[in-house]
Amino acid sequence: MPEGTGVMLPYHPDPGFSTECYHQLRLSILMTDERTRPWLYSRFVLLKLHYAMSEQFPMLRLEDHLDVYADILREEPVQCEGTWTDTIRSCLRAGEYVLLYLNWRYIPCSNHFRKRDLLHEALIYGFDDAKRQFHLLGFDVGGSLYSPAAVDYDVLEREFIRHVAEDTPAQQWFAHYGYPISRLSMKEGAAFPQKADARRLYFALDRGRSGADGGGTRVFALGYTVHEMMASYFDQLGRGRVLDAAEYSFWNVMIYKMIQHNKFMQRRLAYLTQAEPGAAMAKVRSFYEASGKGLQRIRALSLQVQRTGAKEGPEKISSVFRDVFEKERRAVALWMPELNQQKLRDAGVIPSVRTRGDVP
Repeated sequence: MPEGTGVMLPYHPDPGFSTECYHQLRLSILMTDERTRPWLYSRFVLLKLHYAMSEQFPMLRLEDHLDVYADILREEPVQCEGTWTDTIRSCLRAGEYVLLYLNWRYIPCSNHFRKRDLLHEALIYGFDDAKRQFHLLGFDVGGSLYSPAAVDYDVLEREFIRHVAEDTPAQQWFAHYGYPISRLSMKEGAAFPQKADARRLYFALDRGRSGADGGGTRVFALGYTVHEMMASYFDQLGRGRVLDAAEYSFWNVMIYKMIQHNKFMQRRLAYLTQAEPGAAMAKVRSFYEASGKGLQRIRALSLQVQRTGAKEGPEKISSVFRDVFEKERRAVALWMPELNQQKLRDAGVIPSVRTRGDVP
C-alpha cells in the first residue's frame, strides 16, 4: 500500500474459535500481543451443553462469554460523524478496530452473496484509499469459513445504512454483542498477568466435574460431562429418537466446535508445561491428545451416518464419546492436584519445580 493511502492494523489470522465468531474476532485483536497469552490460557476452559427433549441437535458453547474481555479490551459504540466510511476510517487511524454487523447477502465477497440472508459480524482492521476498500475479517468469505477480505467503501456504506434502517428492530438480541457497530482496542494500562491463573483454572475444572444434569426434559452439562451427555444422546438416536436431516449441518458444526476446543486445550497445556514441566502434566496432555483423536473419529462417523444412514452408527459414536469422557475425566483428576501444587509453590510453601534449562 502506498504510504499515506491507508491503515492496516495487525490481526491474528486464526485464533481457533471460528465456530464462535464473537470470540474469534476479539481474539484476533488480543492474540497480536504475546503478553496476553497468560490471560488467554487462563480462560475458555469449559464447553457447556444444553438442549430440550426435541428434534433439534444439542447446542454447545464456551462457558466464558463476552464479559470475559472487560479487563483487557475496550469496546464502545460508534457514533456516525459524516459518513460511515469517514467514521470507520477515523477509528482505524486512531488505532481502533471496528466491529459491525452486515447482511452478507449483499456483500460480493461473501459465500452467501445473492443467495440467502445471513446476519453476521465482521472485524474491520484496515482501509486503502487508493483502492477505496476496507479490509476485514469475516465469516464465510472468499470460499473460507473465516478469512480476510476486501469490501468497497460504497458497498459497505450502502449496506450498513440499509441494514440499520430496516433490520435493527428484529436484531435487538445482539445488542450486547457489539451490534450494530462498535470500536475495539486494547485497554491502555491493562494489567497483563505474568503467568496463567492456576486458581481460575482449578475452579473451572471443578465446575466441570459436577456440571451434568440429564433429568427431566432439559439437559445441561459442563466440561468433560458434556461428552457423557453426548454419549447418552447418541444412545437415544440409536434407539429410535428422531433427528431431522435439516439438523445435520448444525450437528457437524457442534462436533467441529468440540474439536476446536480440544485443540485449544492442547495449546493451553503445551504453554503451561513450558513453565510447569513434569510427568503428571505430560500425562494430562496425552489424555487430551487421545480425546482429540476420539473427536476426529466421531466427526468421521457422523459424516458416515449422515451419508449412509447406517443404523449402527449412533451406537458407535456413543461408544467413542464415552471413551472421550473417560480420557478427559482422568486428565482432570491428574490436573487439579498439580494446580494445587503450583499454587503452593507460588506461595513458597513447597519448593519450586526445577524447569527445563535450570542448572543443577
